[in-house]
Amino acid sequence: RFLYKMEVKLLIIYLLFICFISINAIDVSTVEDLVKALGKARAGQIIAIAPGVYDFSEYERKSEFSLYSSGTKSSPITLTAQDPDNPPLLKAPTIKDGFIIHIKGDYWVIENIRIGYGGQAMVLDNASYNIIRNVEMFSLGSQAVLIRYGSSYNLFQNCYIHNTGRSSNL
Repeated sequence: RFLYKMEVKLLIIYLLFICFISINAIDVSTVEDLVKALGKARAGQIIAIAPGVYDFSEYERKSEFSLYSSGTKSSPITLTAQDPDNPPLLKAPTIKDGFIIHIKGDYWVIENIRIGYGGQAMVLDNASYNIIRNVEMFSLGSQAVLIRYGSSYNLFQNCYIHNTGRSSNL
């Protein structure tokens, strides 16, 4: 009888854990889904992007992918690929178009994605304690990364940056 009660308690704990994980994980496969998920992001959430190409201008004439929410030290917000072996590409319409990702929040983990074909891959404004890892940034009109306005304690790990500064008309 005691063993049965213990098994039931463990099962309930397991089910609650699974529910918590599924609530905090959002799978996206369209630009619209990605923009909406980024706009509603909260601490501890994982936004997993399906393979494909995501051009921000294809949704309500957006001018960037905006990461304005903040996570916490113990519960960062994660933006990642559903399949790290087939990472999604986040892009702009042309290499003369502004930022692709604009981070104004703290405690983000951005990993296993590709960012290209825009003015700048990533701009951090007053954004701190972010981790960017395993990200490829390429074919950019200007620089790949711009860190400004009081941003600090950001870590870039294992990123591959190439083919930048391609537009002389910026």
